[in-house]
Amino acid sequence: REAEEKFGNSERKLRELEEKFGSSEKKSRELEEKIRDAGKDSRQSKNAQELEEKLRNSEKKSRELEEKLGSSEEKFRELEEKFGTSERKLRELGEKLGNSEEKSLDLEGKLGSSQKELEELKAKPRDSLQDRREFEEKLRNSEKERQSLEEKVRNYERGVQEEETERRELEEKLRKSEKQRQDSEEKLRNYEKEIRECKPQPRFSREERRELEEKLGNSETQRRSLEEKLRGSEAERRELEERIRSSQRELEQS
Repeated sequence: REAEEKFGNSERKLRELEEKFGSSEKKSRELEEKIRDAGKDSRQSKNAQELEEKLRNSEKKSRELEEKLGSSEEKFRELEEKFGTSERKLRELGEKLGNSEEKSLDLEGKLGSSQKELEELKAKPRDSLQDRREFEEKLRNSEKERQSLEEKVRNYERGVQEEETERRELEEKLRKSEKQRQDSEEKLRNYEKEIRECKPQPRFSREERRELEEKLGNSETQRRSLEEKLRGSEAERRELEERIRSSQRELEQS
């Protein structure tokens, strides 16, 4: 009986140990599950932090691009002002050239008249001293007008050379502006690539996903705005190039 009692006690203790062992296994599984969940949350949190960092960098680059675009627009306005000044100077030079041509024709007419008078004087063998003095005075005046016209022509040529120099400087600035535009487009493409890499991960919570999608939507809006500004700058550049070519044709015709 004592042996049976001891055996019964042993069986009860064994069942208690089995129950405790089962409870320990259950707690162990629950702990492992919590550890796995904690690891997932940690990875999601890390991914979210990395994504937020990329978004901050993208927003910073977006602001830098907007500043550079603003600088490009300012340079375009300066170029337009200089181009307007060049157009005014070309018109003034054209007017001066027209006046010079008119004076040249007048001078040629006067020289023709002087030659005719000289021939008439030669045809008269008994010219008076007064007639010769008047003729010499007319010749001196004609020479002065000729010298004045030559000086105006030289001034016009100098003005044309200065305009040509300004045109080359304007074209050089335009090439630099074109290079800046290409650099901006390259940065914009890199920015778009970073935006594409900043897609929200599927393991994020709904709230985190909504926040990230909202930030990505804002970034996409900024990107479209930058593209629109770049297209506007490109249109202004083409218009400015066309005006420069037109000015160059007028200069060549002049």
